[in-house]
Amino acid sequence: SADGTIAINAYTLQDFLRVVGPVTIAGQQQEIVSADNILERLFAKSESLFQGAAMSKKGFLSSVSEQVFSQMQKLALNKAEAIGVAIFKGLERGHILMSMQNKEDQQTLALLGTTGAVMTPPCPQAFADNSCVVDTIYQVDANVGVNRANYALTRYFEHRVVLSQNAAAHTYVMHYANTSTSTAWPSGSYRNYIRLVLPDFAQVNSVVVDKKPISPSLITQNIQHGKREVGFQIEVPVGKSVEVQVNYVTMFLQSKKFSYALFTQKQAGTADDPISFTLNVQKPLRTTKLAPEGAVLGNVVQFDTILDRHQYLAVELQ
Repeated sequence: SADGTIAINAYTLQDFLRVVGPVTIAGQQQEIVSADNILERLFAKSESLFQGAAMSKKGFLSSVSEQVFSQMQKLALNKAEAIGVAIFKGLERGHILMSMQNKEDQQTLALLGTTGAVMTPPCPQAFADNSCVVDTIYQVDANVGVNRANYALTRYFEHRVVLSQNAAAHTYVMHYANTSTSTAWPSGSYRNYIRLVLPDFAQVNSVVVDKKPISPSLITQNIQHGKREVGFQIEVPVGKSVEVQVNYVTMFLQSKKFSYALFTQKQAGTADDPISFTLNVQKPLRTTKLAPEGAVLGNVVQFDTILDRHQYLAVELQ
């Protein structure tokens, strides 16, 4: 029996390789794998799925992991500490997930956001004195194109919120660029099935791709576990960019003084993507407290950051 499960991905192996140094993988032809080339080598190994190569991507990952873990056991104390830092970084950024059989341990890990579960966290402690609305969004991208176009994909996000006494009107914009120059496997067009997991009290008004609304018949919605899941598919051709905009409203009814917290959950295994938050507070409401610190111009708060971990944007209003 197992006490639990620890899942790691290629970004974690890359961080470990930065500490232990390059490793040599035996095979028909020896390969030296380092932090600088591991992602490129994994992309190249994807082609072996169709070419019947001696070592597939899965076998390559197993061989690299085995060598890395072997080297980790031989590290001096100062480098062993660096592995601890890499593990902490991986847990923070969703590149390491943990799940435990012990219920108390599992509850603690879930609260820390390291289990991979969909989260509805409590209001930040500094804003919990008043009535508090916790608004959540969790974007899950899935490549359904049977290729590795993710390797050449760049993304950035904009999340604009107009906040009033009884509602938050959201404009959530996703920018995708497929920088690949080839249509041949393992590159190609990026076909992405997007799921947005929102509060069950959210109302989706429209999904717009490159300024053209998607037909409601192409959008799936369902409620489960107290969340509304909205799903639809897009395609980003080779060398092209696509903009996706989702307009939705979260409704609530609050007293004169309350706090609003927007929690953005990061999908495990994704890269560190730029994201911009804009919060427009409608009169007569005014902001009395803000975290984290952002640029304030009148009733508008601007906060630019990197989505490298779960993000909280909270304001106290009256």
